[in-house]
Amino acid sequence: MRCRQQGFATALFGLLGTGIVLLALGMYWLLGTSAGLRWALGFIPQTQVGQVDGTVWQGFSLDALEWVSTRADGKTQRIAVSGLRLRVDWSALTTGTLRIERLQAQAVSLNFPSNEEEKPIELPDKIELPLDVELQALRIDQLVVSPSVALEQVDARAVVRDGALTVEQWSTRLDGADLAVSGRLVLEKPYALTAQADAKRTVQDLALTAQARLAGSLDRTELSLTATGRQTPSEKAGKPRLTQTLQASGVLHPLTLAPVESATLDARQFNPRDWFSAAPKALLNIHLAVEPNADFSVINANLDVTNQTPLALQRGGLPLGRLVAKVHAQLEHGIPVQASATVQPIQLADERGPGGSVQLQAASDRLSNGLLTWSLRGQGIRPTVLADVPVADAFDVSVNGSVQAKRWTIDALDIQQKNARLQGDGYVNMAGNWPARVHVTFSHLNPAAWVPGASSWARGDLNGDGQFDGTLKLVRDEWMPAGRLRSQLQASRLADAPIQWHAMADGSLQRLTQVQVDLNMLGNTVRMDGAYGAPDDVLSLDAQLPQLAALGRVFNQPLAGDIRLKARLKGQGLQADAQGDLQVTGLRLADQAVVQGIQGSFALGSRPESPWTMDLQAEGIGQPLPGSPRLQLAETWVKTLRLQLTGTRRQHTFNAQVASGLTPFSRQRPLKVDLSLRGGVGPQTDRPGQPLGWRGVLQSLKAEGLWTPARSLTLQKPVSLVWAPRYLQVGLLELMGEDKTLIRNTVLKLDGSTVQIEGEMPALGIPRLSPILRTQASIEPKDLVARVNWRYRANAASVQGVIDLQHVSGGLQVLEDSQIDVPIERFDAHLQFDRTAAAMQLDLVAPQFAAINANLRVPVQKNPVTQRWGLASNGPMQGSIAAGLYQLNWLGPLLSGGVRTNGTGQVAVAIAGSLNEPDVQGRLFFMDLDIFQLDQGVRLEDGNVVVDFNTSRARIEQAEFNVYNRRPPRKRIEQLGPLIQGTGRLTASGEWNLNGLKGALTVKAQRAPLVQRFDRWVMLDAGLQVQQPDREGEPLRVRGDIEVLGAYVESPDSGVPTLSDDVVIQGRNAASAAGLPLDVQLQARLGKLFYVSAEGLNTRLEGGLKLSMLEGVGGSGNRRSGRRLSATGTIQAVDGTYRAYGQDLTIERGVVNFQGPLENPGINVRAVRKGVAVEAGVEITGTAQRPKVTLVSDPAVPDSEKLSWMIIGRGTNSADRDQTLLLTAAAAIFGNDDESPTRKIARQLGIDDVALSTGSLTAADSRAVGSKVAVAPGADLSANVIGADDPLLSQRIITIGKRISDKLYASFDQSVTTAASIFKLNYQYSRQLSLIARTGADNALDVLYQISFD
Repeated sequence: MRCRQQGFATALFGLLGTGIVLLALGMYWLLGTSAGLRWALGFIPQTQVGQVDGTVWQGFSLDALEWVSTRADGKTQRIAVSGLRLRVDWSALTTGTLRIERLQAQAVSLNFPSNEEEKPIELPDKIELPLDVELQALRIDQLVVSPSVALEQVDARAVVRDGALTVEQWSTRLDGADLAVSGRLVLEKPYALTAQADAKRTVQDLALTAQARLAGSLDRTELSLTATGRQTPSEKAGKPRLTQTLQASGVLHPLTLAPVESATLDARQFNPRDWFSAAPKALLNIHLAVEPNADFSVINANLDVTNQTPLALQRGGLPLGRLVAKVHAQLEHGIPVQASATVQPIQLADERGPGGSVQLQAASDRLSNGLLTWSLRGQGIRPTVLADVPVADAFDVSVNGSVQAKRWTIDALDIQQKNARLQGDGYVNMAGNWPARVHVTFSHLNPAAWVPGASSWARGDLNGDGQFDGTLKLVRDEWMPAGRLRSQLQASRLADAPIQWHAMADGSLQRLTQVQVDLNMLGNTVRMDGAYGAPDDVLSLDAQLPQLAALGRVFNQPLAGDIRLKARLKGQGLQADAQGDLQVTGLRLADQAVVQGIQGSFALGSRPESPWTMDLQAEGIGQPLPGSPRLQLAETWVKTLRLQLTGTRRQHTFNAQVASGLTPFSRQRPLKVDLSLRGGVGPQTDRPGQPLGWRGVLQSLKAEGLWTPARSLTLQKPVSLVWAPRYLQVGLLELMGEDKTLIRNTVLKLDGSTVQIEGEMPALGIPRLSPILRTQASIEPKDLVARVNWRYRANAASVQGVIDLQHVSGGLQVLEDSQIDVPIERFDAHLQFDRTAAAMQLDLVAPQFAAINANLRVPVQKNPVTQRWGLASNGPMQGSIAAGLYQLNWLGPLLSGGVRTNGTGQVAVAIAGSLNEPDVQGRLFFMDLDIFQLDQGVRLEDGNVVVDFNTSRARIEQAEFNVYNRRPPRKRIEQLGPLIQGTGRLTASGEWNLNGLKGALTVKAQRAPLVQRFDRWVMLDAGLQVQQPDREGEPLRVRGDIEVLGAYVESPDSGVPTLSDDVVIQGRNAASAAGLPLDVQLQARLGKLFYVSAEGLNTRLEGGLKLSMLEGVGGSGNRRSGRRLSATGTIQAVDGTYRAYGQDLTIERGVVNFQGPLENPGINVRAVRKGVAVEAGVEITGTAQRPKVTLVSDPAVPDSEKLSWMIIGRGTNSADRDQTLLLTAAAAIFGNDDESPTRKIARQLGIDDVALSTGSLTAADSRAVGSKVAVAPGADLSANVIGADDPLLSQRIITIGKRISDKLYASFDQSVTTAASIFKLNYQYSRQLSLIARTGADNALDVLYQISFD
């Protein structure tokens, strides 16, 4: 017996021991393994759990968790968490504490719809926890409380101990503001509470701060709030600081239906937009006072709001001028039972002035019945105050309504504007399925007056009514209206054309019955009849639009063509039976598209063996030619299109051929696509019960006209294809180009929220730019081939992807005027992303270009609202860029044509912050940098540049260049020679802020020959300061001082050929007149060595100008367009000549005076022909836009004599029958156009004068004294001799002259009619005395003395 007892005990202990061991093993499996954790989480009801890593004991991560529950009222409650991490210190349980070391989530979304019944919140007498709780670290990247409230970067620490909850720290970001909260709540009635909250936000240079304090309990809480907005003082004197203030205090009852016991609020110059980005702009003064009586049975509230800057709603403002309201409420046991509100007429206004008034009244005799009646009256309301509508006529409105529980009723609505009127009534009950009824009638309604941006076709006179009677049921957070809808138009016109409309339908978005639609306008009709949504529903459509041209004339649009469509649809989706015919002829849709023709028919049966046929042909689809009334195409999108479908529903073939006129990659090969599919409609898999889809094979595919070198892609073998709603699966897809480029996609599957893509391109030929893109870019690939691999997988719980790109051969080419090849030795790019982050690594080695290494890591998160994966815009990112620039010869052509560069450089960049607020720090070095502007001879050499930059600014720490004189000017070397020796210097320093404010740059030039051409050479000293404005809207300030040390400017006498202002070159965009506002003040001095040889002017200039421009800002501070440069100062010509009328005129006085616009200076110029008896010339006075030209001479002679002396060097003679001919010939040969054929020949031969005269070259006559001087200054006087007026004695003489100096002139005279010729040297000793030596037909030495008489 004892043995039996011992055996039983042994067995019992064995069983107990085994049970304990099994229990221990089970607890270990549950707490110490990932499988046990996944098993436990699977028991949480109504919860979906994603991938789990880790254990309960050591900490775990959960990529997704979602809890969804439907309440009794049909509303959905939802909690969604992604990227959850939890770690607990279980050893603290020995001290009675649950210590959570870390609770972290990437995103949390909370959706708890409000209860429909308004009941006070009841709390238990005491809240007790079995353990103390310590939350050491809580971090949530994004917390979405509702679609409009999203908190970012939530951090918290809290503890529950000794019957109280203490929030040590809780911080977050909301709408750009930083919030910080701390407090303590006793978990026992009356729930004593103390808390404080601080908020900070910066909007441009406005610092906003707010502090709130709570004290008391949840039954009765005292609140105090202080908020200020202080603008940072401007550095510019006289700018006041603008301060916003808000003070509020009150006593609250948070858990009751009357939450406010008393309150006061006072705000001054308060702008809601500064505090909340979605709020309107305004400048408000607010006073609010809520005061109860002694026994809390009556509450009175007074509100007074004044808006100093009313602004229309469409401009983001508040169209309110003044609001004064009083509220009176009676309470029983703290619950409102009766209330009334009186509102003085609300004054509406905007920036244009008053906009009408609105009066609102509300009252309730017994709130216990839940009934509140209200009325609204509006008079003279200007529509543009409320919306951006074309109408400007004011309207009146009257509305009577009531609110009872959740039911909002409008008993009467009446809006009148001139003869237009809209009346209506209705209700909506925001409970259950939201029953609703709306009925409106309207008369003489003009849609064009109320539709923003409406064109003339919307102009009309509509009369009719509309009605909806049904429900607005909320299903899975989406509105699903259902009920009966009716609408009709009677005796109406649209775009001045009669229109008939009648429509009705019953049902919902899922199924519509009794559908009737009838539209008729100018013989164009559309009719629909039937039902849709159920398998046996039939819907027919008949559209006959033969009079589109008539509609076009009515709508003032170039419409044309004929559209006819008849169709019949039975069932829905892939179970539908559809058939129809379509014919489109000569269709033109305004200036948007042209369809020359479409014709086809289709029949798609719903049974497996039903025929499936379609034949659709189209041609001539494209962009219409502007201004052409015909169907001419400016760009052909589709030349021909044909779609063919043959077979049955179960098994059919689909062919498509598309020939396009587009040539985006090759002018010789337009785009063309040809494909063929074979398959049928059935279950997407072989398993029964699967939704219908299409299963088959992509038999062939060829696309031509693609990028070079591939040129075309051809499918290598048939590909299996399965498609169904929310499902797509493609088999092995291989496409090969003409250059053997191979695209091999091995996996392509979309199944609901699951996406899988995987493939490779062993040799991808990167295409060169198209001719169009080449004009817009500066660099393009050249023979560049790369290897590409990709892999992407995503579902509701995770995302993973990899893209690899490796260089195979080829490189880049810099375009512009000099094409520079940039060979690439190595180029590897790697992109990898998962549910935590996306990381990119780039490595580039180009021996003649640079070595670049870059990396970037950006967090990834799942949007809790859309449930899509994406980059976390507020998550911390990290990255860096390191680049060594070996040769900078590629940089010049990249900057601009004609620029050449040389040197080396380095770049180092560190990237932090987030995508929304990036933090970039970096330094840029250029060593031995040379910059050459070839066409201008600009040569900046031996440059060293150091730039320190970050996200907000760039600071030039060093920028120094030497400027060597490499090329002297063509002339004036003697005067400019001393300046040519030596070296110039150019430096720059300063800081430039990327926000466009409060930055400054300084540029200095010392003895710098910035332009070094044979015909243009300038050396100067200069100092230039560019300052960014202190505030937005202020101009960019440019100040500078320029001293020209020496200059030589030469241009062709005829100037540069230009086009007339009325010539327009197609394809060139007009320059935009708008730009950055400028405030320019420059002082320029020309110095003593500024030489000009241009347009016949050969002189030295002296003087200086003060240039100024204030553009973009008006006198009142408003923006204005246009730039106007003004100048103050004087420029004068010294020791100069001006070539006109074939002669060199000496400038006796040349002054240009600037006292206003640069384009209209004052002019005071006198230029005469020197060295003759009568020194004649021109004098120009007045302004450049209104000059006054006068002929002058010394001594004074008539104007005809002045012109003769100036042009041909002698006076007129009535006996000279050729004087008119001579002056006409002189004007033609020696006219103002110095590029006349005679002048061109003379210049090419190196001579100064070619003249035609009459006279005699005989020995006696050639040196006789006459009354007129020679042709040219210092030329022979004997051309006008006694007897020269006699046609029998005179000869035609050609004179060629060359001026050796100012006083010595050599000439050669040749008779046209005889062989006589004379070579002469003329020395002009003074105006009266000259010496002439001659040889040839006459050998003599003459001394001539001139005497002039008035």
